[in-house]
Amino acid sequence: MKRSNGLGRTRGFTLSELLTTLGIIGIIAALTMPTLINNIQKKAWTNQLKKEYANITQSFKLMLANDNTESLQETSVFQAISGENKCFYNNPAEDENCNSFFNEMRKVLKIADIRNDNNYQYRELKQGSDLITYNDAIITLLSGVSIFNFKFYKETIDKKFGCGDGNIFCGNNLYIGEFYLDINGSKGPNTLGKDIFYFMLSEAGNLYPYASKGTCSFICGGNYCYWKNVKDLCGTPNTKDAVKIASGIGCTARIMENNWVMNY
Repeated sequence: MKRSNGLGRTRGFTLSELLTTLGIIGIIAALTMPTLINNIQKKAWTNQLKKEYANITQSFKLMLANDNTESLQETSVFQAISGENKCFYNNPAEDENCNSFFNEMRKVLKIADIRNDNNYQYRELKQGSDLITYNDAIITLLSGVSIFNFKFYKETIDKKFGCGDGNIFCGNNLYIGEFYLDINGSKGPNTLGKDIFYFMLSEAGNLYPYASKGTCSFICGGNYCYWKNVKDLCGTPNTKDAVKIASGIGCTARIMENNWVMNY
């Protein structure tokens, strides 16, 4: 602090006082910077997720518009699926089930590459999770986004448990596919619930997060697999324990239900 020198003047801080002040500032910065950086990164991930969710939804809606239909199973894209009437991630990119489908999909989705990747690895959200090696087909978009672990069907899968309990896959909105979305490709951290998110697709071209209230009714016939009811999916609501206990597979639903905020 400034002190009087007895002549009505004041003098500046001493070196020891400056060093003490800088040390305190350094300690505060060390304590707060990791949290600040983490929050900035979470915001970046959710912004990118929201953007890619809108872009891919728009592509499926364009498929419908191009063929003047309200059902993806009636589009030229999905009708191009041949063989076993399904295109799965474990089919090689040149497989007859997927080849024509991918060619048609390129007309509406900005695809850069489709190939089997023997080097792609990702992990679950909880700390200490082992890397999972994925050796099957990956659809890479021009934006750098990757779609993997995908399942697309030529025809819709009928409601498994009826339309009760809020099942959204009913009527003219039946289930027709699902996939993992890596919003930044191979850049990392390649972690479920951080930069990898799980979506389910309806014939109306709508994307729904896995383990949401509507999708879990389709999956298990009730709300048993709703993320809020199963801690392993994305932690306990209103807490940040997900990184300690959850796989992250249900975190897409948590983020979207929380107005696009990653609060775990």
